[in-house]
Amino acid sequence: DVQLIDIEAVTGAQTAADFTRGINALSKQSHWRDLDLIVGNTMLSYWVVPLCQKLGLPSSLYIHESNLPRRFFSEHRLATDEVIPLIDKAMSEATRVIFIAESTRQIYASLNRYDNYRLINSWIDIERIEQYIADHDRNELRRKLDIPENATVVINVGSVCQRKGQHIFIREARGPMLYVMVGAREGLYLETVENDIELMDLTNTRLIYETQDVYEWYRVADMFCCTSFEESFPRVLLEAASFKMPIVSTDVNGITEMLTNNDEAYLIKAGDYHVLAETLKKALDRHYAGDTKMVSMAFSRISRFYDARISQPAHVEMARETYFG
Repeated sequence: DVQLIDIEAVTGAQTAADFTRGINALSKQSHWRDLDLIVGNTMLSYWVVPLCQKLGLPSSLYIHESNLPRRFFSEHRLATDEVIPLIDKAMSEATRVIFIAESTRQIYASLNRYDNYRLINSWIDIERIEQYIADHDRNELRRKLDIPENATVVINVGSVCQRKGQHIFIREARGPMLYVMVGAREGLYLETVENDIELMDLTNTRLIYETQDVYEWYRVADMFCCTSFEESFPRVLLEAASFKMPIVSTDVNGITEMLTNNDEAYLIKAGDYHVLAETLKKALDRHYAGDTKMVSMAFSRISRFYDARISQPAHVEMARETYFG
């Protein structure tokens, strides 16, 4: 059963005393009855660690952010200076802290005080994607999404925010291609991107709000482009490779652990839209020439290391290690 849990008393705490009171109140709720292990997914789930300590349960915490807590929570104004050390403490004291990129684990090395940090491959359900491709005709989806059948579509998938670098993506949006950003959300950055599109008089770009039907856009696209300045091990690249499309991406954090430059994807430095334009042209030239070698190699790598049927058992085993550890 899915139960919604109110954690505002903890995540909204302004002082250490408020935080402790929130954890105490949370621990008295009935949700935790008969549980053996609590898993937190992303740094924002830090509160499960002190909660588990209060309940006498083991905890595992998956970290996807390539930022230490002080920078992350300060930049996003998600915690006060008095509470952030308690978040650091949670990052150290979870029974197991699990990373899916070695580069991210190294960022957190100073908090690994109890040798409880682990590295496990991420995963993608390739079988599900292959079934989606079989069940959804590309041309029919293009008609549904109002995309010309012969258009060349370059997509950028991810929350539209400064860290993802969509302002760099649109500065490359020249020529006959259609450039689509999937993941728009209200905010100042989205307004900035929209203003830039208007100022540059770009008629070949689209902003699509966050959607549960993101596979539609992978299915109709010809090329995937990631312009992020910071990523741990982005799932969107696993999805793009599984949909068998050419990839141009920045080389930040764990991306170079996922794909090999010039063999499986084109990886470039973040922030330079001139290099991005040159690299996209190179990738598109290969695409138009029917050269699928890089696409095949990327799919092969994802299949060997990140297919759910291969990597999920490792996560199950980690749950056992956490429980008995």
